[in-house]
This record gives sequence, structure tokens and C-alpha cells, in this order.
Amino acid sequence: ILIEWLENIHDWCISRSLWWGHRLPVFYCQQVKSSKCKVQKGIIISLEQPKNCPYCGSAELKQDEQVLDTWFSSGLWPLSTLGWADVEDKKIRGSEDKSLFGRYFPWDFEISAGEIKYLWIARMIIISEYLTGQVPFKTMFFHGMLRDLLGRKFSKSLANGIEPQYLIDKWGVDATRMALYTYSVPGRDGKVSKGILDERGKEVSLDLSASRP
Repeated sequence: ILIEWLENIHDWCISRSLWWGHRLPVFYCQQVKSSKCKVQKGIIISLEQPKNCPYCGSAELKQDEQVLDTWFSSGLWPLSTLGWADVEDKKIRGSEDKSLFGRYFPWDFEISAGEIKYLWIARMIIISEYLTGQVPFKTMFFHGMLRDLLGRKFSKSLANGIEPQYLIDKWGVDATRMALYTYSVPGRDGKVSKGILDERGKEVSLDLSASRP
């Protein structure tokens, strides 16, 4: 799937009609409606909100209400977390650049659930490759996920989640961790329920109690 995404890239709409997220850095001059401004289609692209229209001087500017696609914003992670390096320099770790980008890009190890390999992982690779000429990480590890007994993801809408604090309060932190570790087979999802985790938490708690002096 990942290779397919990287070798056969399609057009990608990078905006969404949501009420949260990074708003598009696009502003519209309101004087275009009265033909007083000649800016093409009234569109002004600016990282910072301009005080006046650069074409007619009007202060009547309105920012686009749409936001960047969630996964486009996520794809910027390698650059945004390392200080938005001057990508024209394309500096890499080991160079004389002492910035966070120069020290840590690309990093060695990335870990994620396999289900977002094309949603997030591929997009980080695409954007970093386009802007810096490099893949942002050297090794990718896909871990499994815990699902309910029907194989569905835990979600608020399905109300099928298991509150970790419940298990911690009942069996303790160590027992809860060990109960979850038993499902940590690389690349394979596990199916659990509150009852199953309760039973495993109880068994691990008894084992830990017996092993302590």
C-alpha cells in the first residue's frame, strides 16, 4: 500500500470544511465585489494576515474559512516540530547546522499503527521528500492495535472503549501494563473486552504479588 501511494501519487485536496485545524493562509479582498480592486479573483496568499490589500490598499480582507486537511497538517510534522528549517538549504544531521532540524532530521526510528501508513506515514514522506529531498526517518515500525471482540476500533461514537484508569485502579499500573503487553505482537491486532482485560489483570496481579519478597 505504501509503495503504491508513493509511486502513483494522485491529486490531493488539501482543505476541509471543518471548524478546527490550521486555517488556509488565503485572504479575499472585499473590494473585488465592487470592482475597486483588480487582484485576480480577489485572492491574497500570505502566511501572516495582511493589514491591507497589496493591490488596492483596502483593509476589508476576509480569511478563507476552510482549514488544511488533517493529514496534510500531520504530514508537516517532521518540519513543524523541528523549527521549520530553511528547506532551501536542505541541511542534514551531521552538518554544521546546529538547529533542531540540522541535528535531528532525518531521525532514526518512527513507530505507528499500520492503518495510517498511507494517511500519515506516506504524507510525511511525500512532503519531506518534496521540500528537503530526504525521507524523514530511516526505520518504520508498525505495531498492532487493540480492538473490540467484533474487530472494531475503539471509538467514542461506538462507546466500546475500555477506560485504562479503571484497570489501573483495580489491578495497579504494573499489572495493567503487563496485561496489555501480552497483546504486543508486531503487526497483529488483538481483540479484547473489559472482561478479558479484567481476567488478565487479575492473573498478572497475583503473579506479581507472588514474586515480590
